[in-house]
Amino acid sequence: MKFNLQVSQPWLIYAIIILFHCTILIVFAEGKSDSVSEFPNKFSNAEELQLKGIACYKGGDYDSALIYITKAIDLFKLKNNISQEARSYNILGSLYRRTGKSDESIDMHKKGLGMFRQIHDTAGIINSYNFLGAVYANAAQYDSGIYYYFKLIRLSEKFMDDRKYIAGIINLANAYMDMDEYEKAITYLKKAREITLQKNFTDYTALIYEKLGIIASDLNQFDSARYFFQEGFDIYKQLNNVGGMGNIRNNLGVLFNRQGNLDSALYNYKQAQKYFNIINYTDGEFSAYINMGVLYEQKGELHKTLMLYDSAQRIVDEMGNNEKILVLYENYYRAYKNQNQPKKALSYLEKYVTLKDSLFNIEKTEAITDLELKYEKEKDQAKILTLKNQNLKKDLQLKKESLRKNMYLSGSAILLIVIISIVVFYKQRIRKNRFLAEQKLLKAEEEKKFTATQSLLEGQEEERFRISRELHDGVGVLLSTASLYMSNLAEESADEQRELVVKAHQIVNDANSDVRKISRNLMPSVLAVHGLDDALSDLVENFDMLPGKSGEFNSEGSPIELGKARQVMIYRLVQEMISNTIKHADAENLSLDLVYGINSMTLNYHDDGIGFDFDK
Repeated sequence: MKFNLQVSQPWLIYAIIILFHCTILIVFAEGKSDSVSEFPNKFSNAEELQLKGIACYKGGDYDSALIYITKAIDLFKLKNNISQEARSYNILGSLYRRTGKSDESIDMHKKGLGMFRQIHDTAGIINSYNFLGAVYANAAQYDSGIYYYFKLIRLSEKFMDDRKYIAGIINLANAYMDMDEYEKAITYLKKAREITLQKNFTDYTALIYEKLGIIASDLNQFDSARYFFQEGFDIYKQLNNVGGMGNIRNNLGVLFNRQGNLDSALYNYKQAQKYFNIINYTDGEFSAYINMGVLYEQKGELHKTLMLYDSAQRIVDEMGNNEKILVLYENYYRAYKNQNQPKKALSYLEKYVTLKDSLFNIEKTEAITDLELKYEKEKDQAKILTLKNQNLKKDLQLKKESLRKNMYLSGSAILLIVIISIVVFYKQRIRKNRFLAEQKLLKAEEEKKFTATQSLLEGQEEERFRISRELHDGVGVLLSTASLYMSNLAEESADEQRELVVKAHQIVNDANSDVRKISRNLMPSVLAVHGLDDALSDLVENFDMLPGKSGEFNSEGSPIELGKARQVMIYRLVQEMISNTIKHADAENLSLDLVYGINSMTLNYHDDGIGFDFDK
């Protein structure tokens, strides 16, 4: 910025010189420094702490693992080792997931994802997608879980990481299994099996057979289930994968239990518990003990049931997993109730209700604490601003007093010059105030227009959201239900009618797909659920998936609070720019960069298209 000062009156020059000589400048300098010289060995121990944390995690000692990994993160921050810090956050996320703390787990994995994006670590980004998909799926938030699994699959396919690509497909199938959408799950599992057989990924092949066996068992296709389980077990045995063999034995126990073959079921549960004990897999042991306890309850041997539940109790006491404790309390309640011990049954029912209520209260308390912290932060900021204003007023008052004293000493001539200078100054100030008042009026008019426009846009977006929800929750559900009825009708119809029913089924499916597309276009769910960064990343990835196109998205800094309306406007803006790039620019490459400042956000969009003439 350049300032030009033009002075035509000589007396004003003298006045300025005198005022400069009368001004006294006071400079205060303060310095603080922190030293890390007292920790000479910490930098070399960060990796060791991380390894100790991983070992404790695998051994089921989650409390110790949490301490080691947290300390490792602090040291990696001091070393500015972003990659290992991000990896440690993912380990913390897995720890929280094992102990049933889904919200904390999601926060840690998103921190890791942000850091991997910052350093453009593709492998780290893929792993973070996988972790987030697993956490959301375990919390029954399947839409979010499937969203991250699809991002994993796209990115691993782009960078030709076959193992991560197959892992993503298997996890996606697992999510559909949890949703009882077995047809989709089988389709993805068979697709993955073809690739594993081509690439000779035998460990994944065994896992796929295990999943297919579980689906067949759930569908009461017992012969197929036993075949798949046997195929998977043989491969696990060749690979000496003890955990895999334990899982299949546990699933075989469930299968035989459904068939009423309790002795075979009990044998397989016991084998599973032995396998899990060898590798110290506490989750698996807990599941085996619970399954055996339920089986003995079916056989009427309730004393054995309670002994097995006691073994499961010792495991969850070490794990500290509240979700598993709830399962155990519920089983204790049912066992004592069936044993006609109402007092003990009531005791465990009360424990179950108390723990469930406490978990709810913990979540509610955390939300209240967050609000209190925000409120206290805002109060502190207000206090700081007040103190700054007071200090500024004091400084201004001191300067005025100093100037007044010096002016008294300058004599009548200088006083006359100063008075004239003050007159000129006030005239300029009057002009300036008049100008500022006019600018203020203009600004108020602009803000009024902006507010009206913003209200209109918000109204449009709210209406879009309403229509989107009605399409998704109303018409979409009706079409899905109609599709299910027609699918059943097609199986039961005669040959001459089946073709018409199948065609009608396809038309309903097409209509359902169109309704979903319209719903997503009206209000993109990714923006509402995952935020602006993931929504813009998704737009660029969709461009990248087009033939002959390449898109890159980068985000730097910590996201700031923009508000729902601004996020939607930015999303629509980028959506329109990408649309114009595809339709008019004939571009092959585009890049979108988000740079967050303290209270600002800069969006840089670039493509290599033909552009246009500004003059035209």
